[in-house]
Amino acid sequence: MSDRAAGAVGAAGLHHRLRRLANGRISLAPESAWERRPGTLVLLGHWIGGVRTLIPRIAAARGMGYPSFAAANVASGVGWVSLFVMAGYGLAGHADEISTASAFLGAPLVVVVLAGRWAVNGYVRRRSLAVRSETR
Repeated sequence: MSDRAAGAVGAAGLHHRLRRLANGRISLAPESAWERRPGTLVLLGHWIGGVRTLIPRIAAARGMGYPSFAAANVASGVGWVSLFVMAGYGLAGHADEISTASAFLGAPLVVVVLAGRWAVNGYVRRRSLAVRSETR
């Protein structure tokens, strides 16, 4: 089984478990979320790097009106900019401490992230092998 198929099996299992946990009251399908709360998805889209550039296109394709899109987009943009400006303003006096801390914690953080990725990949691979052996 390829990594892509194993990821799909893992995602399907996670989706099933979450739906069962919520007793079927919620749907994780993006289409239904867009139909229920398009403004909320525009607000959240600003906070996710790669999605930020796609939100206007998705909103247009899904038929969201311009006034509601503009209101949600401006509100999200103001919040996003305010957070980063205030964070920069608040941390500006501590640049030396931040530089020292990032130099000290950088390598261990990379090791932790890589170990986590290795563990998740191993779990997905074992899970896909178990699913494949159950289906035979």
